[in-house]
Amino acid sequence: MAFTEIGANTLDGAYSISNSARFEDGDSPYLSLSHGANGNSKIMTWSFWTKIGNLGINKYLFGHSSVDDACFINNSDQLRLYINNSSDGNMITDMLFRDPSAWYHIVIAMDTSQSTAANRVKFYVNGSAATLGTATYPDQNYDLTGLNTSTNNQYIGREKGGNYFDGYISEFHFIDGTQKAASDFGETNDNGVWVPKKYSGSYGTNGYFLEFKQTGTSADASGKGADTSGNTNHFDDNNMTAEDITTDTPTNNFCTMNPLVPTTDVTFSEGNLKMAFTNSGKGSCLSTIGMTNGKWYFENKAITVGGGTMVGIFGESVDIDAWPLYLDGIGVISPNGYKSVNGTETSYGDSYTDDDIVSVAVDLTNNKIYWAKNGAWMNSGDPTSGSTGTGALSLTADKTWFAGFADGSTSTSGASIMNFGNPPYANSSSVADANGYGAFEYAPPSGYYALCTKNLAEYG
Repeated sequence: MAFTEIGANTLDGAYSISNSARFEDGDSPYLSLSHGANGNSKIMTWSFWTKIGNLGINKYLFGHSSVDDACFINNSDQLRLYINNSSDGNMITDMLFRDPSAWYHIVIAMDTSQSTAANRVKFYVNGSAATLGTATYPDQNYDLTGLNTSTNNQYIGREKGGNYFDGYISEFHFIDGTQKAASDFGETNDNGVWVPKKYSGSYGTNGYFLEFKQTGTSADASGKGADTSGNTNHFDDNNMTAEDITTDTPTNNFCTMNPLVPTTDVTFSEGNLKMAFTNSGKGSCLSTIGMTNGKWYFENKAITVGGGTMVGIFGESVDIDAWPLYLDGIGVISPNGYKSVNGTETSYGDSYTDDDIVSVAVDLTNNKIYWAKNGAWMNSGDPTSGSTGTGALSLTADKTWFAGFADGSTSTSGASIMNFGNPPYANSSSVADANGYGAFEYAPPSGYYALCTKNLAEYG
């Protein structure tokens, strides 16, 4: 199985993005704006960052309410822009967008007045011009009748027919009247990683900039779709909650679960944080970020414990579709509170059930793991005890470990939500780690941190 190595933006004084919006397609979420005036119908630019959720489905990034003009990642995981339902333009990238651990920067820059067809629509991905496998460009001086007009609602997260985006969107710029380059919005840092930079240009009449810093429900400066460009082109949000505004961003990438791990009979949702097995399925789900050293904290909220769910950490050679699952995996099985080491179960801690929260503290400085139920550490555990390992289970040294959830029952369905710091549910008391990252129900033990790239750069 393959896992992606994630680059982190660690330059001192580097431009930092604080928020993103999470879109769960099952909730039919989207943002909507009605322009007060027509903008430039030939020249415009979109720039945004995205981290994908479900694979193999059409994920619509933006569109509008009338003519079929839309941009989406199609069910073959390619970026596609079509104009008038492909009749007047159809452009599809060669590259696949299949890495659920990565933030992609996408720029689509249009100027239909250009005499050279390939210059009328330009695609950039992570700073580089994207190669198109399908390239039917609009005619010269073509007028878009939907994407920048006062007669249509502009959408982010859906298209005319109601197909919705699934994943995360951050730092969304729309420039009315100028065809921009990727370098207007990003740059390569000293580590060779493409990172955001502050945009300093103008936006034009209908332009906007969405930073997703607010959680309100109105189309104003307090809303989720607040425009911070100065144009006050504020969006309405639809079917989104305050928890859909997250701190998982291109400059601080948080861990999620990995749908590329070939587990059968499991459905991922909520930005790859919720996992639900079918009655006939069993197997395990692993995180996008692995742990090799340092001290890490995450939580798991049980939705349905079923007959054999387990939460903890799994080794990279785990047998994901067998039960007992583990060649070198470790977890806590519910509802009896047993631990499992290499497939052998013995009594360890407290049982837990639906709606309980299991905290996991992983100490790879001393190769120990601890579990808590609803804030109380099992087996009288003390995650701050260091090499003493009070109440801990000992780990095999020098391994890469992944946060994991598993279901070993074929008679009942198990479902669970991982919280690495951006839960899709409301905490009763959100607590960050000592660096100020994450929103947890219970305080991470002293010295333990959320699994995100800024913490990994410092401690991992």
